[in-house]
Amino acid sequence: MRARWLALGTGLIGCAANLPAQAEERPAQAQPEIPEEVRAVLPGWRTVEPSWFAGSEVWLVAGFEEDSYPCVPRGDDLVMFTRHAFTPRRVLQGEVKARAIDVRAMDLKGGNFPRALAEGREYLVLLRPSADTRSVLADPQGMFSMATALGPDEVVAVVDLSQTETEARDEATAAHRSGTRDGFEFSPTVWAAARDAATVTREQHAGLAGFIAATLLAWPGATTAEVRAWLGAPDTEERWSGGRLVYRYWLSRTNYRAPVEKGVYGQVELQLVGGKLVRGSIGYFRWVFRPMEQASIEIPEAELRGLGLAAYRLGER
Repeated sequence: MRARWLALGTGLIGCAANLPAQAEERPAQAQPEIPEEVRAVLPGWRTVEPSWFAGSEVWLVAGFEEDSYPCVPRGDDLVMFTRHAFTPRRVLQGEVKARAIDVRAMDLKGGNFPRALAEGREYLVLLRPSADTRSVLADPQGMFSMATALGPDEVVAVVDLSQTETEARDEATAAHRSGTRDGFEFSPTVWAAARDAATVTREQHAGLAGFIAATLLAWPGATTAEVRAWLGAPDTEERWSGGRLVYRYWLSRTNYRAPVEKGVYGQVELQLVGGKLVRGSIGYFRWVFRPMEQASIEIPEAELRGLGLAAYRLGER
């Protein structure tokens, strides 16, 4: 369950440096072993795995949409589940007449899939449909449901056709930068240990949060490349409308992934538009369990001070 936001406290931070503008994208390269009809829709710089096509029978170019399924009763409440679907625009191989193809987007993980799917972007979708799925795809009135949405057993691969070469290069950047500020020494090793820590503590996380705030949150404009050079790949990545890219990094991420009553974790959230940081925050959350509910509540500033911690925020200007 996603964390529930309350007001953030603030900390005093310094100034962030700007990086030089990124280089223009290089010319295209071809993959003659890729089917011609697929090469025609791929960005020229993009390379893909040939085995994806041997292992799939339906290829299509599609948009993506997110809405919700009808409410489902649960106890005395009604629960609404998010729906994700590809919307066919051009069929390259196979038969697709259905107007939408529902997928379990959260299950499409790994090297065959983008880290995040988003409305407004275009995708190459490769399917290996079951007999039941094949019949729905071939029906102009065919409709999927939450129970029949496709997962990685039928979705072989998805390629983000809207991704630029710069975006792909940034996404491949591992954390490698180190630095010292106010006596705190930051390095990829220190950062990894803070993310994997069993608990959130002043000794391990206070100086680290202050360093990140001073380095990245002091002023808008840090580039995606700079963020990735310091912090590497996020724990979660989302693309929102308007081209907004959202990174979230967990501190003591075990406490996020395996919630326990009153367990505490930290969150670094960074929002980028056009490859530049426009909003960011560092905060700490505590899990609260209630009947039929599991939620994380942000720890208020006064309590954080007692723990020797601080929250930070960069707002859009």
